[in-house]
Amino acid sequence: MTHDYPLIMNRLFGISRSTQAAVPDDSPITPEMMQKIVHTFALVGESIAEATHALLAGDRELAKRVVEQDVVVDNLVNELVSEVETLLIDGPALSSDARTSLLTLLRVLPEVERNGDLAEHIARRAARGMGAEMSPRSRGLVERMGEVASMIWREIDRPRPEFWPKPWSGRSV
Repeated sequence: MTHDYPLIMNRLFGISRSTQAAVPDDSPITPEMMQKIVHTFALVGESIAEATHALLAGDRELAKRVVEQDVVVDNLVNELVSEVETLLIDGPALSSDARTSLLTLLRVLPEVERNGDLAEHIARRAARGMGAEMSPRSRGLVERMGEVASMIWREIDRPRPEFWPKPWSGRSV
């Protein structure tokens, strides 16, 4: 499933590329949660690039690190899901916009985790030396797909303070 970055940002934070409107002050997404979100997105992007490189270069050590990194991604996603569920179930009364942000985050996180799993699967093939068995055409296609996937993740995880709610403007995440 592909996601449109501006749509995600609009649904999560109530803002878009064309406007710099702030979300309501009751935004339940804390700076700590935002830091985890950005970190998770960055890890997945790095994992996809590294897994592709490991497969094509036959770098088994890098492949093993990508597999290990997937555990970190899984843990971060699980922590975020738990935090969101707690906010929705046991947290203070939330506005409709705040609930929408949290529900959108709950919908996006499994997709992020699934992309981390994809990187892990590629890395496992790399660790077995599968890249050497690929035809030149297959290697070219995998290389191009890896470039496109990396480009997408770089675009998604690039910090854009102008899209963040007012409470986070000017703060490093």
